[in-house]
Amino acid sequence: MSEGAGTNVAIGGEEVALLQDRFFSQVRGLPNVNVGVEDLGVSQFSFRDLTQGGGKGGGVMQFTKNGRLLVKQVSKDDQASLELHAEAYTAHVTAERGKGSLLARIFFYFRRTDGSHYMVMNSWMPNDPVDDLYDLKGCMDDKVVRSNGASLAQVHKRWYMVHWLVAEASFGCCLPTARTEYYDGKKRARGAVFGLERHQHDAVQHAIGEDVTFLKSKELMDYSLILGVLSKPVGADGRVPAFPPGGHPDQPYVVVTGKMAKAYYLGIIDFLQGWTGGKKVAHVIKLLFAPKPISTVSPTPYADQFWAAQKGRFHALADSQGKPPDRHPVNGPMLPPGMPTGYGGMV
Repeated sequence: MSEGAGTNVAIGGEEVALLQDRFFSQVRGLPNVNVGVEDLGVSQFSFRDLTQGGGKGGGVMQFTKNGRLLVKQVSKDDQASLELHAEAYTAHVTAERGKGSLLARIFFYFRRTDGSHYMVMNSWMPNDPVDDLYDLKGCMDDKVVRSNGASLAQVHKRWYMVHWLVAEASFGCCLPTARTEYYDGKKRARGAVFGLERHQHDAVQHAIGEDVTFLKSKELMDYSLILGVLSKPVGADGRVPAFPPGGHPDQPYVVVTGKMAKAYYLGIIDFLQGWTGGKKVAHVIKLLFAPKPISTVSPTPYADQFWAAQKGRFHALADSQGKPPDRHPVNGPMLPPGMPTGYGGMV
């Protein structure tokens, strides 16, 4: 499939060429979506503000000033996936069964005059900073990105860093503090579980199942479930506090545990990676040096591993009648006296 270049528009004060827009315009046309090029004007975004994303793959990105959209440079591998799967991706997220999809919404795909490619996606998180942020792949690459309101430095270990391999095998002695905090966050993320009301749990599991089935069919891998948690105390009168909206019309999912309410924001990101030659080489290296299970596996085992992990990560809470309580997802009514509100063992 060709790039399908069409309309030239202004983004960040530059003229760019939209690509495959006969598909991505349909994503912008979804219900509850209100996104246009005017949201990417100079008051919201500038290419001068692009910064390294911090992941292993490199590439620059930047959120718009209102936090609603993410502009991200597209690698050669991701360009190939966008060209190959744009039509199928659009059909998936716009179909009736896919409207609950947790795949990030790609609103624009474009080329700058220097030949570099970018895409514009929704942010799954609210504009307010979340307290905790997890990046979950269902393997030993699970990690905490933000903890107790503060970002964690992403201090990666590479296969050739033998001294860190030895240090971590020796109970973490002689490791830099930032690496220790990051490593502890990885262990915490690996074991994290989350309690949702039954109707929320069922919606999340259905969406993840549908999305993983789609990604598996397109032989894509290395995607993550991004999950943010924002906590607020329940009012003295028992009223559930209001939480800011996220990037999905059904979110946040609000759950009350004791005197605290927690809002969960989640979506699937970084899902354009195919099983390339580079990934096959990385697979061999990780098999030799990385703790198991690893993330760099072919698309079918990756999908199975990811789905199995997420099924075990979410638990359904029940009220005293075994039915979901009647609460508005953002600003619920007062809780009836004595209503069970979940259990405290969940993150």
